[in-house]
Amino acid sequence: MEDPADRSTDGSTGAQSEKVSTDAPRFDRNTEFYKVLTNQIETLDPTTGEEKWLPMYDHAWTDGKGNYFLSDGDAQTLPFEDASDWRPLQVVNRNDPAYRSR
Repeated sequence: MEDPADRSTDGSTGAQSEKVSTDAPRFDRNTEFYKVLTNQIETLDPTTGEEKWLPMYDHAWTDGKGNYFLSDGDAQTLPFEDASDWRPLQVVNRNDPAYRSR
């Protein structure tokens, strides 16, 4: 059975054929493009491992109870009297080479 990755760009096969790249970065570029088009960010909660897509802001926090705070301002300041329950979410950038190495 022929491996589709052994097919050259013109559809022929043979010793001179090139491998067609089927790796994840193409998917990652498409995902990042989709996030820009839909004005969203992909976040990761480092504590629980939960991934969540939220409206596009520079910073995001969660209290772990399904509540989210989003801000384009200072990443260190939350406007709550008691912010001890709130933790920062990691904004996922699939185009970052450090992300792909995980």
